[in-house]
Amino acid sequence: MSQNMSQEQVPPFKVEIVEVLKKWNVNGDIQRIIINYLLGKYNGYVSLYSHDEWGSCREWKHVIMNEDGTYLEGGTWIDNSSRKNAHKRKIMEIAEFLEKYGGKNLMIYVYESPSCNTAKQYSFKAVFRVFK
Repeated sequence: MSQNMSQEQVPPFKVEIVEVLKKWNVNGDIQRIIINYLLGKYNGYVSLYSHDEWGSCREWKHVIMNEDGTYLEGGTWIDNSSRKNAHKRKIMEIAEFLEKYGGKNLMIYVYESPSCNTAKQYSFKAVFRVFK
């Protein structure tokens, strides 16, 4: 499960998976993982991009794109990286996100590597929609 959100948090929108394009070593519910990454770490915002890295093997990243693979327009970049660690985000207010992208097909790519143990790493790419 993603380190971004507790399981108790209720999303202010619904996520529908259209198609899972590829997945590797995923043991959890992909829909729940997508919601976790969308809600990210900032209340009232959707996370369009995140990249957290600690050391050589601990890495969490995701990117939300249009279905054709182009990046979403809008949002605010936050970079809390240090010399040794990466902590980058692109966020957008939930209301703006739903207005611009609600009902449209979007693509998400997720990669999680909580350790150097490949059995604990996973990734997937999926097409999904969000609804109010």
